[in-house]
Amino acid sequence: MTEQRQADRLTLEETSVEVIDVESGVEFMGSATDVSGQGLSFTSSMEPPLGADMKVTLKGQKNLSAQMQVTRVKAANQGFEVAGTLSRVR
Repeated sequence: MTEQRQADRLTLEETSVEVIDVESGVEFMGSATDVSGQGLSFTSSMEPPLGADMKVTLKGQKNLSAQMQVTRVKAANQGFEVAGTLSRVR
């Protein structure tokens, strides 16, 4: 498979993700996998819908908040692998 990422990714360890679905207001937690200036991937027990707009906050050594649009959801052993594009990073 050809690599389609256009930005380097930083692997995250011991970083939790607080997620809020903008439309429904549903809140859930996840565990960050990696991040770049353009995208984020994390694992979660919740399955967000493709295209959903999410408010995400990475909780680690530094907190980072952003808007995220879900572009991929894949079933995993302990839940789901979720990935999306970031915008409005704060």
